[in-house]
Amino acid sequence: MEAEADYATEQMQFLLSALEFAKTSKDREKAFKKFKTYISTYRPELYDDDVCEFFMGGSSSGEKLIGLLTWCGQKASDKHAGGLKRSAAQVFAFTLLFHF
Repeated sequence: MEAEADYATEQMQFLLSALEFAKTSKDREKAFKKFKTYISTYRPELYDDDVCEFFMGGSSSGEKLIGLLTWCGQKASDKHAGGLKRSAAQVFAFTLLFHF
């Protein structure tokens, strides 16, 4: 079941939702690690449409989900202008696990 595409869709949506509601960087890192463990363990089948939504964003059950590319985006702070968010390292690390 965990390797099926429908379950993988749910896990991707759960990650994007968890990132949205995380209060701290540590919470986001925890969500990334949990998803990375899932991908590494089950090597799930993925629907092509889901991959696009996962990286670019979309909606699920009426909830707008921000995609991973946005989570990697440049910071808007004056202190670190032009730098990638800390989340980017986690995203880059586990996107290599996907087999498209």
